[in-house]
Amino acid sequence: MKKLILLGLILSILACQPTKPIDYSILTGTIENNTAKTITISSPDYKYSKTVDISETGFFSDTIKSNTPSFYIFTYATNRINIYLEPAFNLNLNFKASEPIKSLSFTGAGASENTYLLDKKNLITLLKKYNDYKYTGSLTEEDFLQKMDSVKQSKFALLNKATDLSTNFKSIEIKDIDYSWANRLNDFQSEKRYISKDKTFKVSDNYYNYKKDLLKENASLNSASSYISFYANYTSNLTSDAYKKDSLIDYSLTNLYFIADSIKNQDLKNTLLYRDAQYAITYADDFETYYQAYSKASTNSDNNLKIDVVYTALKKVSKGQTSPLFVDYENYKGGTTSLADLKGKFVYIDVWATWCGPCKIEIPFLKKIEKEYHAKNIAFVSVSVDTDKAHDTWKKMIKEEKLGGIQLFSDKNWNSKFVTDYMIKGIPRFILIDPDGNIVSSNAPRPSSPDLKKLLSEYNL
Repeated sequence: MKKLILLGLILSILACQPTKPIDYSILTGTIENNTAKTITISSPDYKYSKTVDISETGFFSDTIKSNTPSFYIFTYATNRINIYLEPAFNLNLNFKASEPIKSLSFTGAGASENTYLLDKKNLITLLKKYNDYKYTGSLTEEDFLQKMDSVKQSKFALLNKATDLSTNFKSIEIKDIDYSWANRLNDFQSEKRYISKDKTFKVSDNYYNYKKDLLKENASLNSASSYISFYANYTSNLTSDAYKKDSLIDYSLTNLYFIADSIKNQDLKNTLLYRDAQYAITYADDFETYYQAYSKASTNSDNNLKIDVVYTALKKVSKGQTSPLFVDYENYKGGTTSLADLKGKFVYIDVWATWCGPCKIEIPFLKKIEKEYHAKNIAFVSVSVDTDKAHDTWKKMIKEEKLGGIQLFSDKNWNSKFVTDYMIKGIPRFILIDPDGNIVSSNAPRPSSPDLKKLLSEYNL
């Protein structure tokens, strides 16, 4: 009897112990006729990334630690597949190495959700013309709104058709569809202006009312790309409005301040800060001030370490530092040219490409500046980062546009050491170097900006 009582007490104590929550999911798969050695699993922002070995039989398996539902990118060779995992999911992928996307199938816990995502990807492909700015920019506002509403309803129809979806996943997808729709609406005015060539075009007064219902931060959506993009567009629009009122503000720094001040959820704030900073810090008028403001606002240590690396690299190309060199770049007029060949002169460098719209906008202004400063101690150098395939296009544009100055073709386009040393993430990019080969500005004013003449006058040019 005493043994029975004791056993009962033990069982009752065990029953009262809290159940440890499951904080992982399992991903397995088999690849038919596999030829690769590994697959990778990454978060959309690549803050999480893991490489997993594939066995000789084409099998792979991994346990992913996470206590929240999340989206991931599964990569095999050059194929990228969006997948969704919740704690306790045991998802299995099967596909042929020769046609991964077409042959892909899912089994196990999470199969319904990921089969839906695959169907959604196919639907988006069928509707791709509605994401083409050339098509949507040619529509009237009324027609555009009708088309976008039709796209949204098609996505909802697919979602409602799917069965056995988790409640959490379905709620995320409902919001994802709404935010994807909102992001397309956000783009319409600029697309219409570009296609119509009417820079004064404005949408109707009530057009942006849709944003009011969506400006509600929701931590469960922090891994949804459309939600992140919506808030990135939101802060970018705030910055653009401020810039219209005062074009002298530092655009990059102002956008950082809007993210820091207007976003309340710290995880969302960290994501937006990092998403912006990895590029914006290289454009900021004062990268030191930008870095300090970023460091104060961001609490994600992994992100901060990555921005630290960029910041350290930028200090090496700050004002007064010896400029990185380019060596033996092909010269359009024949032979090669190195930066060292121009020592003794100021050098104004335009990093550009034939496909770059903003670069081409600067061409008339650059021509005017070159003509005006022709007799001055300054060389105007244009460095193309076009690929080798566009080499003939580069030569043709120089001839047709009658481009002056020193026209050079970089040795490895975006991977040229000169480009990577200057941390150039986007073009056009302008650099001013003094006669001793030291940096005056690694992010100099554009030819279209009155600030360029002001800068040159400071050096008696």
